[in-house]
Amino acid sequence: MDDRFYILVNGGCNVERHGHRIGKLDTGDCFGEASYMPGAKRTATIRANSAVTVLKVSSTLLEQVSAACQLRFNRVFLSSMIARLQGVETASPAPSPE
Repeated sequence: MDDRFYILVNGGCNVERHGHRIGKLDTGDCFGEASYMPGAKRTATIRANSAVTVLKVSSTLLEQVSAACQLRFNRVFLSSMIARLQGVETASPAPSPE
């Protein structure tokens, strides 16, 4: 499994699952961060919708940086995941009463 994640430096991408668009990424967003967690699997496809520039970061190398730098990455990843989960919740239809 690939141990890299990416930061979108410039441009925009669509997030797709099973060929359907489920979200979008803009400059400054990251993707592939699931590879940072052992055993986690990627569940979406990221497709550029224009020319993009990405910064590729190795999770293995990230483990070698200072604790403060790792903490900063972890905070950003956590914020990103929370925002994505909230986006999924608001996009999902409410359960029907039984």
